Amino acid sequence: MEIHEPPKASNKEGPVLAEPAVPTWVEAFLEGSDPRDHAASTWKDPPEAPPLEKTMELGTASSLTRCVIAPGNGCTPIQESNWYAWLAENLRHQDLFQEVLLRDFPDPYEAKREVWLKFLKEDLAVGPDTVLVGHSSGAEAAMRLAEQEVVGGLVLVAACHSDLGDPGERASGYYPPQGGPWNWAAIRKNTGWIVQLHSRDDPLVPVSEGRAVAQELNSEYREMDDQSHFFEPCEDLLKVICAKLA
Repeated sequence: MEIHEPPKASNKEGPVLAEPAVPTWVEAFLEGSDPRDHAASTWKDPPEAPPLEKTMELGTASSLTRCVIAPGNGCTPIQESNWYAWLAENLRHQDLFQEVLLRDFPDPYEAKREVWLKFLKEDLAVGPDTVLVGHSSGAEAAMRLAEQEVVGGLVLVAACHSDLGDPGERASGYYPPQGGPWNWAAIRKNTGWIVQLHSRDDPLVPVSEGRAVAQELNSEYREMDDQSHFFEPCEDLLKVICAKLA
């Protein structure tokens, strides 16, 4: 029988294997300390978020500091036309606003849309702090402005939505189809509140026009019997503004 001796162990050194790294938390545990203590000592609270800026709700009395009166076309000088000076004086007397603006409008007879909207926005700075009172063409200008800009409150007196077949009104650029469709949703969204006054005996703007505007805007609509086209002071107009600022 042939006997084979087992192979002798080789003297050749094999590759030296690196010892596996011991995690820090294991070392800490073997040394008798709790790694959670170390984590707690090095923890840094995240930076505090900056405080949220407080904003006032659109249309609240405290946010409304200015009033602007937009007249009908042909009303120049504005101080001597209709009820505008009467309203401005009474609002100042009531001390409801920090500022009541009664300014002559450019292009007073044709009342072009692009001219009046620029004047309302850039010169009179109508914005979230403003109650805009618009009469006749001034009401249409107020509505078109509110399609594009945020306005604190709208007071629309003898407003209409069509040119009523009048070439001059059509040329002013406010009315469909030449002026584009009314964006009623934008007006509602951009305005804190809307109050509207119309008279059943208005000889220039039929009451049906005012009712149609009120339906589209869901305005606080007040209809009267004997105010014609609102050429004279109207106590209800003053009262409704005072009520909104109370």
